[in-house]
Amino acid sequence: MGFRRTMVRELDFKREARNLERIRDHLSDYPLLFVPSPIQDYSSSRVLTMERVHGKNVAKLSGLALLDLDGEGLAESLVKGYLDLILVHGTFSCDPHPGNLLVTEDGRLALIDMGMVGYLSTDTRDKVLRLLLAVSEANAETTANIVIGMGQRLEDFDEISFKRGASDLLLSNQDAAFGDVNLGRLVLEMVRLSATCGLRPSPDLTMLGKTLLNLDEAAGVLAPGLQPTQLIREHAGSLMRGHLLRQLSPGHLFNTVLATSELVQRLPERLNVILERLSQHDLELKVHAFDEERVISGMQKIANRITLGLVVAALIVGAALLMSVPTKFQIAGYPGLAILCFGAASTVGAWLVLSILITDRKP
Repeated sequence: MGFRRTMVRELDFKREARNLERIRDHLSDYPLLFVPSPIQDYSSSRVLTMERVHGKNVAKLSGLALLDLDGEGLAESLVKGYLDLILVHGTFSCDPHPGNLLVTEDGRLALIDMGMVGYLSTDTRDKVLRLLLAVSEANAETTANIVIGMGQRLEDFDEISFKRGASDLLLSNQDAAFGDVNLGRLVLEMVRLSATCGLRPSPDLTMLGKTLLNLDEAAGVLAPGLQPTQLIREHAGSLMRGHLLRQLSPGHLFNTVLATSELVQRLPERLNVILERLSQHDLELKVHAFDEERVISGMQKIANRITLGLVVAALIVGAALLMSVPTKFQIAGYPGLAILCFGAASTVGAWLVLSILITDRKP
């Protein structure tokens, strides 16, 4: 379902035209980055017409061509601009690989192909920011907790194994803090570990890993000596400081004061309701840890079958003892009472076996 939705979005060129305009506006603070403008009058859902870009594909640049470029400046602008798209604006292209990047004639870096675009909510952006900082610092405990919070626990989720695997993964790549290991690869490894341990990973995490992996590849082509991981760590740290400063803005503080005021105003009423119910012995605490009715029903079924088994065993033992007791009442030359006990035991035993085969097969 998610793959179908992504393909439909990629084939809708009106959406891609809007993505071009949005990302172009978000990257306006980076003069070395260029996003072509769509020509709306000549575009539709099936046709996309955009500003023509004269340049060379980054994937096809020769070593001599790179010498004439400010490769380090382009790579640094690309990484920082993408971090802003991901962590500040929450709208970013998932395919910043060298094939989608063009070096223009005036030495800028043009970004094309905005069909596959990821969108992150404010809460998700905060988690991703903390995750990048935790991974770059090889903080296994924080990384594992953030990934667990972003994912969905399945019934077979093994939290201990997941945290142990995350610790092994980060500690074995501890040099990632110094730029020797790709953050995108580490994030994708964390996604793979999540699926192995019974945790359904967040799709946002997969998109993030893919994007960071492509960024590292593109930055490596433009500036082989640049350490994208170190750059990501430093820029993410500055974004975190800016995020904390925004938390102290008048607007955010005003919202916090309003929320606190509402809590204080309604607190006496709620406490009064709780105390009144407590005085009337009407306070209930509901814990839905498991379905206790099904558990009790199952235990009752087990007890009934054990009882029937004991009855069958008693009938068989009693019939065996009655076989040696002489009596005039006989069936087929055997003591009649013993034969009746054997018949009753056989009937009850057969019914018990059929009941187990029929009813226990449904669950």
